[in-house]
Amino acid sequence: MKYKFSFFVVSLAFTTVKAFSKDIEYNYKTSYKTKYIAKLGTTVDDKSVIQPYIEAKFNSNFYTSLWLNIPLTKKNPKRSLEIEPSIGYKKSNNNWGFDTSVTYIDLQNPKVLDFSGDVLNSKIKLTKDNHYIEVLHYMASNANNGWLLGIGTKFNIENVLSLSANLRYSDGPFSLEPMYYGQFNLSHEIKELNLVFTVELLKIFKKTNHLEQRDDEIALSASYKF
Repeated sequence: MKYKFSFFVVSLAFTTVKAFSKDIEYNYKTSYKTKYIAKLGTTVDDKSVIQPYIEAKFNSNFYTSLWLNIPLTKKNPKRSLEIEPSIGYKKSNNNWGFDTSVTYIDLQNPKVLDFSGDVLNSKIKLTKDNHYIEVLHYMASNANNGWLLGIGTKFNIENVLSLSANLRYSDGPFSLEPMYYGQFNLSHEIKELNLVFTVELLKIFKKTNHLEQRDDEIALSASYKF
């Protein structure tokens, strides 16, 4: 039933946005990761995963997307099949950008976040050059709602590596505790092959509860852009 609902939502999103546009630009990407470290600072899956992503951009500045997390280790108790259809609006002017979206997060194994239910995630993001600030709200069924505030920047190193630094605060949605943390990505792109290799680092700066189980993590990933 969850599968049917998720694909109904993303199909409805595509149909609705298509009504406002004629020209469509598609972006496809798939990533292999040794761990799934989420934006909330949680290690949703501590084994290898595949994460496909497709996005359709319309000339009305609306877009829709579908993102999946597919676990590769069947016997891992934390394995989580995750389906995330989104609809949003993105606008840029000179060096400024604005992005707002709503995402339905369908967790097929919700035990990984210690609650049973699905999540509606809304986002507002403002960018200037390579810098950004964003606010996200998580509305969960049968669990605590919560907020995430993030700021970040991205820059190139000798035109060989790309480093993104993201500082975040989460006030504790679901059953999580409030926490200050950073997420850092160091990437190298091979443009001729459409490949990007990344080292992902999660660094916990301050926990509000000594029983908090989230901890520093590191993961490797390889992404292919179609």
